[in-house]
Amino acid sequence: MISSDKVYQAVLPVLENIEHSRQALLLKSKRILIVGGFWALLVSGFITSWLLVKGVPVLMWWVALFPFVILIVVRFLMISGPRRRYREAYKESLIPSLLKEIDESLRFEQGRGMGRKMFVASRLYQTNPDRYHSEDFISGFYGDTEVHLSEVHAEKREQSRDSKGNTKTSYVTFFKGVFMVVDFNKDCKGETFVLPDIAESMLGRFGRKLQKLGRRSGTVLSQLDHPEFEKSFVVYTSDEVECRYLLTPSFMERMLGIQQKFGKSNVRFLFKDSKLWIALSRNENFLEPHYKSVATNKTEVRRIFEELVELLNLVEELDLNTRIWGKAPLVRD
Repeated sequence: MISSDKVYQAVLPVLENIEHSRQALLLKSKRILIVGGFWALLVSGFITSWLLVKGVPVLMWWVALFPFVILIVVRFLMISGPRRRYREAYKESLIPSLLKEIDESLRFEQGRGMGRKMFVASRLYQTNPDRYHSEDFISGFYGDTEVHLSEVHAEKREQSRDSKGNTKTSYVTFFKGVFMVVDFNKDCKGETFVLPDIAESMLGRFGRKLQKLGRRSGTVLSQLDHPEFEKSFVVYTSDEVECRYLLTPSFMERMLGIQQKFGKSNVRFLFKDSKLWIALSRNENFLEPHYKSVATNKTEVRRIFEELVELLNLVEELDLNTRIWGKAPLVRD
């Protein structure tokens, strides 16, 4: 049985060293708050006294809070670098060891991510990201199945005008979570998209008509003989025969189980190039340590380990290690 306990004992000396940097980070943060807070209070008091002497209206007294705003900004700028370095050191020390416990072939590359071109090429989202970031790339095998996954944050740019005609630019997240590409246990040459069915579940028959608007180019809306699946997902495919070959009743049940686990609108699937592409939306950052928690905290180690197992175990939940359809498992290097 896979356990994080053995890994914890192995990396404990390294985590103890990292804990020193975390303590230094917390001490620096406290010093900034104490010293900066003293000066902010002093300057704020001076500003308030000046406002009283000058008879400035009370509504303008928000100016006295300005020193505290500066304090917050300075504190953020001064500790963001050390916090990032602590996070990187923690993950580099722990995650490769955890992955090795799961499968010897699994590799972790913190500074690498899923390529923007691959994310866009999947067409799981029809929005082309204007700002894109990916990190924490994991690759290797889980059983007989090759796996590639990483954290992805994709945003679109939106522009608006205020009452004075000034243009304001902002970025809105349309996907934040884990993006996976795994070897599928059947060959497929076309494209089959399995997406959350929001339209029909909210608008009924009218929503069913709207489903056609969401299809990807080169595909058609496919209706499957599985009422519960049809209520949860909408399917677009470039090959109706292949679609039914891929989406067997038992496989659809497994996909429903994953949707129930991660949330109705949080899971998207694509069958393409004999691979299964999965986009899992999640608000929490992937594999991130809490810097306010002790680096040697066993509960933190177990939490990160369970995150890894939960994602990799999708291979088992979808029964991808079963190779009885003529497709041989990939050969490990």
